[in-house]
Amino acid sequence: MTLRKKILLLIYVLMFLIILAMSATYYMLFTNQIEEHSHNQVINAFTLIFDDIDTRVRNITAKFEQFISTSLSGPIYMIQLIDSCYV
Repeated sequence: MTLRKKILLLIYVLMFLIILAMSATYYMLFTNQIEEHSHNQVINAFTLIFDDIDTRVRNITAKFEQFISTSLSGPIYMIQLIDSCYV
């Protein structure tokens, strides 16, 4: 094997190792980025879901309290009105 072929072989081996190292680096970076991105998407989705549930529960609670107050105050007011008329 001539010196020129040995140098070319060494250059090809070094180029292969550089390409392999760059590929491994890109793979690790993109894998971590994709994992972090999907983790953030899951957290955002659950945050939206729980915020929506919290809002709906608050609305239902407010409507229930309004219904209770009107259903109790209406008859009590009518009873007081009737009592005041006949007293």
